[in-house]
Amino acid sequence: MLVDEALGMLTYFAGPYSSYQRGSNENRNGRIRRYLPRETSFEDLTQDELDAIVKGVNDTPMELLGYKTPNEV
Repeated sequence: MLVDEALGMLTYFAGPYSSYQRGSNENRNGRIRRYLPRETSFEDLTQDELDAIVKGVNDTPMELLGYKTPNEV
């Protein structure tokens, strides 16, 4: 049995090279890139720095969530 079937979830797979099909995901990637430019090495980051980035992203309101933050939902 597949995970989505076991959990009763709907799944969605975007086509290759079709970032426009995953708008919310691409938006979040852009927000993360504000903190971590592409050339950033994760080896140089501390856990506290990563936690601060996650907090910043999860405290940002999303239109998809009725302008609530992921932490509020």
